[in-house]
Amino acid sequence: MDLKQREEILEKNLCKYQLKPLLRNKAKYLPIPFNPDSIEYSISIELLAQMLFFKRKELDILIGMVYTRFKDINQVLEIFYQLVDSDLLDYNSDSKQVITVYSLEPEEEEKLQQMMYPQPMLLPPKKVVRNSDTGYRYLPKSSIVLRNSFFKEDVNLDHINRVNSVPLRINKEVLENLEHKPKKTLPTVKDRENWNRFVRQQREIAESYKDDTFYLTHKYDKRGRIYCQGYHITYQGDDYSNALVEFANGEKL
Repeated sequence: MDLKQREEILEKNLCKYQLKPLLRNKAKYLPIPFNPDSIEYSISIELLAQMLFFKRKELDILIGMVYTRFKDINQVLEIFYQLVDSDLLDYNSDSKQVITVYSLEPEEEEKLQQMMYPQPMLLPPKKVVRNSDTGYRYLPKSSIVLRNSFFKEDVNLDHINRVNSVPLRINKEVLENLEHKPKKTLPTVKDRENWNRFVRQQREIAESYKDDTFYLTHKYDKRGRIYCQGYHITYQGDDYSNALVEFANGEKL
């Protein structure tokens, strides 16, 4: 498999845009009390898929997210209450909180968590020429400014292209010899579980890139600060994460 094929797989199959299709497919295995060809079934799939992802959500927010697709709020609410009556969702009327009844398997949960963040690119990013470009070759366009899809002011795209084009690699000495430890005490079991999951994912991804040259894409925030678009592999994390990434074309000082 050449680099172009690997890049296409990384972008198309291991990205957040695949989350909803995967969750909808998972929801199809639940005992939904509607005909699979009906609109009620489609609404049920969307409600259940959202809750497989969020686990807990305010009712008005959940209904609003599903309404944007089906455009009939009364029908969405009716289907929601039927799912509650069928014990497919749990609803606390006092707190207005919806709680999922079904959960993903641990390995599925870990895969979805990993897919929420863009992976490093194996090919040099495309040149960005407008505020809606990202550098990725197969992903949809998005704002070059974080949290603002409609930013139309001029930004320095030349600098984005400059930092996007820097070849990087995994520091094998760090990967093989150092342990990634938290900087502070993790007080709860959930905190420790989340940390251990992150470390496992980071190591797994770093192992998959350790023999490759790769590239990180970048965006600005509203203040003009630049951030690389990586969560597991990034040079803007803690000391271990920073040390894990080095220049591919390094020079001795």
